[in-house]
Parts: sequence; structure tokens; C-alpha cells
Amino acid sequence: VNDYYGDYSSVNQSDPTGATKGVFRVLRGGSWGDDASYIRSTIRIEGDPMFKGGFDGFRCASSVEDNQTAIPDIDEASKSENNYTIGSTLIAPIDSMTMMYVPEGEFIMGSPDGIGEKNENPQHTVYLDAYWIDQTEVTNEMYRHCVSEGTCTVPMNSTPYTRSSYYENPLYANYPVIFVDWNQANSYCEWVDRSLPSEAQWEKAARGVNGQTY
Repeated sequence: VNDYYGDYSSVNQSDPTGATKGVFRVLRGGSWGDDASYIRSTIRIEGDPMFKGGFDGFRCASSVEDNQTAIPDIDEASKSENNYTIGSTLIAPIDSMTMMYVPEGEFIMGSPDGIGEKNENPQHTVYLDAYWIDQTEVTNEMYRHCVSEGTCTVPMNSTPYTRSSYYENPLYANYPVIFVDWNQANSYCEWVDRSLPSEAQWEKAARGVNGQTY
């Protein structure tokens, strides 16, 4: 995600963006190779922004205001009134990513004391403005378009741990791009006029309306 790694706030927050400087960035979410403890909605990992992992994909996000002109299938009245609900989607204009609407409001961020890791405490209330977040990780095909435009650079490795070919293989065009670092992911999100999600945006989307654990 976009945030530098730092301690959680002990007070309620509004649209937090995390620490403004640091050495590490926050990795959020788990992969198919992880056990249950690493696919919790609250898991936070201290990540080297230069690391290019074979299990790490990424999503982008954007504010509702930034996408007012990018919704061809919603009428003008709905756009002007932000008349969206949970389940509303849009197709992003540059990479055709399906994006999901997350409404404004408060949610409880973090894990209760004694549950999870200590870097997930204390729980606190966070308010977020409405935003859109990518439904899936950015795919190999989407990322290749950014490379062909000269904005993105190729992944470090085109052969993951479990396959003889991947990034350039048409069979995996719609699989997540991997072996890219934070800077490459950030460049892609900027290319499509979005940004890497904040830590709070990622967690709110993952927790859903019922504060789900996974």
C-alpha cells in the first residue's frame, strides 16, 4: 500500500495516510501460499519497498471525485450526486480494470488487544471518504500495456516458483503481475490516474460491512 510502515494511532482518525517518512512500506493481505494467520484483514507486514516478491500483487485506488468522468455507464445525475452504493462498479478508462465502490463512513481498524500481532493494536475508529478500489490485482496484461507505453519497467523475473513461464505467457495474461517492487507498482497506479491504496483503504475494503476477519 502507499503508507510508510509505522505504529498505529491511539486516537480516532479521518482519512489517514500513515507515516510521512520511513524506510519500509506496509504490505497488506495474504496470498494463496499463506496460512490463515496471514490472510486476516488486519495483517500488517513491514516490507522493503525495493523487494520484488513472487507472491505479491497490487491494487490501485482512487477517490470518487477523480473518477467522475470515467463512468460511461452511469447517467449524469448519478455522477453529480455520487449516487453509488455498495456493489456499484466502474470500468477504469485506461486499463479497463473493474473497480468497486466503498462508501464513506467509519470503521474499526486494527485487532483487539491480545489478538493478532502487536503492530495491529490499538484498535481505533477511522473515517474515510468514499473511494474506488480495484476488484482484482493488476494483471500481467494490464501491466504489459504500461511497459509498452514506456512508463513501467518489466518485472524482475518472468518465471515464478511454480511455473516455467508466466509474465509473457498468454495463458497467464489475467493473472496478477508479480516480481515488481513498490516503485514499479506506484508507477503503474500513477499511469492509470490512480494511486496505491492507503493502509486504511485496503483494510476497510477487506473487512467489508461486518468487520470480517478474513
